[in-house]
Amino acid sequence: MPRKYRHLKDYEKELIEYIEQGHTLRETGEKFGFAYKEMRDFKTRYNKNQKKLAAEIAIKPKGRPRKDGSKLPPSVQQL
Repeated sequence: MPRKYRHLKDYEKELIEYIEQGHTLRETGEKFGFAYKEMRDFKTRYNKNQKKLAAEIAIKPKGRPRKDGSKLPPSVQQL
């Protein structure tokens, strides 16, 4: 039987609101159908990103930079 896969990002606002109301990560995971470990990892990543945003540190895009030094792909640069 295939497993139904859902992204945590789809539920991010709801998860954070539910946790801020005082519910534990285990309760939150049970309500939304995620494992405790997934909730713990999500909360850790969320807190890390919030600290970066609060400190105004630019979140770098992943991947290798372009060889020609431009930020945009050539199809967008022509516009």
